[in-house]
Amino acid sequence: MADNSDIPEAMEAGSEGSRPRAGGAAALASEMRTLSGMIEDLEGQLDRMMATNEALKRDLDNERGARADLDGTLDELRESLQRSEREAAEREGLAVEVNHLNQERTRLATTVTGLEQRLTDAQLDVRRQAAAAERLRSARADAVEDVQSTETQFDGAMQMVADLRAQLLVMTEERDTLGGRLRMTGEQLAEAQRERDGLLSDFEESRASLDDIRRSLAEACLTPDGAGAQPKIEGA
Repeated sequence: MADNSDIPEAMEAGSEGSRPRAGGAAALASEMRTLSGMIEDLEGQLDRMMATNEALKRDLDNERGARADLDGTLDELRESLQRSEREAAEREGLAVEVNHLNQERTRLATTVTGLEQRLTDAQLDVRRQAAAAERLRSARADAVEDVQSTETQFDGAMQMVADLRAQLLVMTEERDTLGGRLRMTGEQLAEAQRERDGLLSDFEESRASLDDIRRSLAEACLTPDGAGAQPKIEGA
C-alpha cells in the first residue's frame, strides 16, 4: 500500500513550479514536465492504492468469510461440545447403570450359585432318603421274613417242647425206676464192699500166718539137725 504523505509534497512542489520565474519559458516547460511526472506518479500511486484497496477488500471479505466459517465451525464445535457433554453425562449415567447392573448380576450369580448348591443338596438328600426308604423296605421285607421264620421256628420249638415234655415224663419214670434199681445196686455194692473188707481181713490174716510159717521154716533150716535139707512147703 502507497504512503499518502507523498501527495501534499507533490502539490507543494507543483505550486512552487507554477510561480513565474525570471528563467522564462524553459523553466516553465521544465516545471510542466516535472509536474506531469509527478501527476503520473500520483496516478500510479492512486492506481496502486486502488489495487491495494481492492486487494485489502478482497482480503477483508476473505477474512470475513473465514471468520464466518470459523464462527460456524465454532458453533459446530460448541454444539459438538455440548453434545459430547450430554453424551458424557449419558455415558456416565450408563456407566452407573452398567455398574448397578454388574452388581445386580453378581448378586444374582451368587444367588443362583446358592440356589444351585441348595438344589444339589436337595437332590442328594432326596437320593439319600430314597436309599434309606429302599433300605427300610428291604429291612421290612427281611423283618417280615424273619418274623415268619421265627414263627415257624417258634411252632417247631413249641412242638419240640411238647416232645421234650413227653420225653421228660418218660425219663422221669425211667429215673424213678433207675433210682430204685440204683438203691438196690447201692445196697448190693455195700454188701459186696463189706464182703470184700472181710475177705481182705482174712487175706491179711492168712498172709501173716504164712509169713510166720516161712520164718519158722527158715529158722528150722538153719539148725544143725536140718542142715542142707530143704523141705517142700505146700502152698509156698
